[in-house]
Amino acid sequence: MAIAIATWWLLSVGGEAEAQADTPLDIKEPSVPGAVRRRGKRWRIVGIFQHGWDLIIAALLNHQLLPVKPGRPEAWPKLSGTNQAAWAAAVECAG
Repeated sequence: MAIAIATWWLLSVGGEAEAQADTPLDIKEPSVPGAVRRRGKRWRIVGIFQHGWDLIIAALLNHQLLPVKPGRPEAWPKLSGTNQAAWAAAVECAG
């Protein structure tokens, strides 16, 4: 439970900092020789997690209040027409 709360805290602090920034965070894939390049949101989440960690550690080292942000999850993606029809059929069969 404590790990889940700490993870949510890091993501909420990092996410709020990214939302309030004038320019988006410069999150790049790590350049490790021989590493498989991955696309998508994974590197963004890792970057937001790291940025939240940096902000919390900076507040501790500077004897400031710890940042507490509400943490707002992103909206779920909308279902396409095909998936929506399949979902409706599955719900109808189950009910």
